[in-house]
Amino acid sequence: MPFVAHPALVPLEKRLIPKQRAVFGAAARVEGEIAKHVKKALLSLRDRVPIGELAKMLDTATVEDVWRKTNGGGIEAIASGLSEELNKGLVSGGRLAAKEMGKIVVLDPMRPAVRKWVDDHLLELAKQLSDTSRAAISNTLRDGITRGRHPGQIAKDIRRSLGLTERQGTAVSRYWGQLQKEGVPYAKIEQRAQKYSERLISQRARTIARTESISAVSQGRAQLWQQLKDEDAFPEGYVQEWLTAGDDRVSEEICAPMQGQQRPIGEPFTTGDGQKIDAPPSHPNCRCTVVLVQEGRKR
Repeated sequence: MPFVAHPALVPLEKRLIPKQRAVFGAAARVEGEIAKHVKKALLSLRDRVPIGELAKMLDTATVEDVWRKTNGGGIEAIASGLSEELNKGLVSGGRLAAKEMGKIVVLDPMRPAVRKWVDDHLLELAKQLSDTSRAAISNTLRDGITRGRHPGQIAKDIRRSLGLTERQGTAVSRYWGQLQKEGVPYAKIEQRAQKYSERLISQRARTIARTESISAVSQGRAQLWQQLKDEDAFPEGYVQEWLTAGDDRVSEEICAPMQGQQRPIGEPFTTGDGQKIDAPPSHPNCRCTVVLVQEGRKR
């Protein structure tokens, strides 16, 4: 009996159809710049934190008070700073869609629908970053008070948690505590905790960049299809079909039920948890794509 490799043992790039590989390739070309921007911007948030002022207000401050003192509009600036890179991804996605269809056409980045997507997307990204940062601050503040840490140290912990998710912030706090139990000198604890925190920032920046780049390229393809439809230039009888990566890492709750879903151009897909979505990704690190197929014909 011939050996058949389990799907999980076959590299992702070999399991994907050419159109899926093309989408990920286009996204990868803008992912690096997005990651650099996000990492630099998240780290810069910490440079503006007034440790002394923050420590003095911790006795009576709420999480929202701390957030206002530490953020200062920085999260919003991070999101708006991604506009140029998102536009590059959109144009790249549009170019890819045109090539796939054999058409000589360029996505118009000034179309109202395209501009609305960028604006709405950046607002949503800013909200997500703000919500996760608030959660990290809340957790760090609660942990510091519970453990009886000095306000000055809690202020440093909060600064170190900026830009991290709640889970990452907790990991840094636990790492700090473990080093303390091991008798590591204070200065070295601070140094190691800072380096660990920066590694987590890099990790988060890569996750955000991967998600945002795929989102922009996927949306660029969808926007070009819609542009052609509006101009009565879209081929008749074709619909969009959702494809997962087809391995055991696919989200069973969100993406797996979407495999093979077909929708007319401009109509959203329905995720496994009931959400409406125009194009991938459906969650961070999602590896799904959408392709054009003849209506009723399954790939």
